[in-house]
Amino acid sequence: MKESLRQICSEFLRARDVLKDAMGWENAYVYPIAATVLVGHADVDAARIRECRTLLERETGMFHTFRGITRLVTVATVAADAHPEERLARALELFDLFKKRFWDSTYLPIAALMLSESVEPARYADLVARTRAIYDRMKAEHPFLTSSEDSAFAAMLALSEERDADVICEIERCYTYLKPQFASANAVQSLSHVLALTKGDAEAKCSATMELFHALKAQGKRYGTAYELPTLGVLATLSHAREEIVKDLSDADDLLSSSRGYGGLFGFSARPRLMHAGMLVVLDRKEQGAEMRSAALGSMVSTVAAQQAAMLAAVAAATAANAANSN
Repeated sequence: MKESLRQICSEFLRARDVLKDAMGWENAYVYPIAATVLVGHADVDAARIRECRTLLERETGMFHTFRGITRLVTVATVAADAHPEERLARALELFDLFKKRFWDSTYLPIAALMLSESVEPARYADLVARTRAIYDRMKAEHPFLTSSEDSAFAAMLALSEERDADVICEIERCYTYLKPQFASANAVQSLSHVLALTKGDAEAKCSATMELFHALKAQGKRYGTAYELPTLGVLATLSHAREEIVKDLSDADDLLSSSRGYGGLFGFSARPRLMHAGMLVVLDRKEQGAEMRSAALGSMVSTVAAQQAAMLAAVAAATAANAANSN
């Protein structure tokens, strides 16, 4: 196993335990995703997490959307910033603008958190307007598939330098190619959104995704075909040899499988674990740690797309689990 990847796995597990120590009883699906935010921030401890939780509670009401399922991710994101108050204020400002164009949902805080870091406040209004325009085009193409979850992807696509019509065409090309491959149309739509964020021929990106999927399967690693798919798309578009990515994924997955919280009666099963391993491979392969924050826009988009896809997956899984428990 590569030493850099081993170190990232170690930081990830440490961050997860810090979060659990500071904020117990959060939704289990969100801890791993929030932990990836803290990779590269070894100075963030339980005390700082609690301070940032208090900050969030001071700046938002009890029923504010930022204090829903994504609360832990918000706290981790703010805690990782050198200026937590300013970081939270920017996210809340962008969130308020999103709410003027969209119905309030769990997914809007994700978009606000991700984009408020990389977009100047002077551009917020234009970004939100373009997000709505792209979302409406998505809805026109797939009226029954497109929902509040897709508003977060639309926000990421609003950073594209391509025309709105070209963005939608790219999504549709990917969707048409991939839909016969997987049962869940909704998951394929999300995967298509991620692939549209990166440059390159649509068929080539889709082929790379399927080749990675089957290569993992050949190694006994069955990648999930539901909410896990968007992260697979990010992995498939990394500029590295597929064999290397498969090996790193397998190594990270094997390490996690022997770690507390994975496997066993109450741990994550194989498919979400492999998605978590994929997030760690992205952190190792792309702009690592703080470097991703100063990367060029194109690189930033793909890296943030990985974080957003994982966060959306966590929210989708948590929502499904809550619904199942209610029934």
